[in-house]
Amino acid sequence: MGTIGSFLSFLLAQIFNEYCLGCGAAIPSEPPPPNVTPRHQAFFTAEHTFSPVPGIGMPASVLCGRCWMELVPIFAGNPPELEQVPVLAPFRTGPLLLKLVKYLKYSGGRSAASGLSWWMAQKLICSCNTVNKKITLVPVPLHRSRRRRRGYNQAELVARGVSELTGLGVRTDLIARVRKTRSQAKLPPKGRKQNVAGAFRASGEAGGTGFILVDDIVTTGETAGECLGVLKDAGASPMAVLAAGTSLGD
Repeated sequence: MGTIGSFLSFLLAQIFNEYCLGCGAAIPSEPPPPNVTPRHQAFFTAEHTFSPVPGIGMPASVLCGRCWMELVPIFAGNPPELEQVPVLAPFRTGPLLLKLVKYLKYSGGRSAASGLSWWMAQKLICSCNTVNKKITLVPVPLHRSRRRRRGYNQAELVARGVSELTGLGVRTDLIARVRKTRSQAKLPPKGRKQNVAGAFRASGEAGGTGFILVDDIVTTGETAGECLGVLKDAGASPMAVLAAGTSLGD
């Protein structure tokens, strides 16, 4: 970032105070909460930023340290599975995580992607010990009309954040959403499978590709399962599903 960009970032940071999306308290620059494990110290000391415009970096502290630590951690033991593929997530789905993801998806809250992708990358690293750089991250696609209205695909944002932390590549050309669907969150469990049936198709050369499917939250798993099926039919090999949170296994 150049001198002018750094100055503007500093100026904006002075004008716009940061408030926690969870509790509403001002987010101070202070040490991490006392109950943080050594492995997670880096999250609270690293400078997570986002760029509203190229060259302008803004803090991405959407939650205070206390609220980050109040997100419900994922269960211990073997991860849940979807279509015989492990579902990796740092958190269980809960009210605070849902609020954070809704902010990311519906309120232009791109800044939330930085923190979520950090926790997702740590979960992936801890689950795999060493990350195979030949594996590709594949974000669940949005329909072009919804992406145009939103301005971005939240799954792609977190996938690119995970990519920066792990060195894994990201491909957005392997699968496309060819049918506009209703929001899964607004449907009962029985209607979700029908809602996404036939909504995706393989759009690129996927033969032999080892991939990790990336989404924001895996609730009943219907969307992720449909994507896994399409990619497997195209010859790709699923290694895992990676999300910020999941309800599977609860």
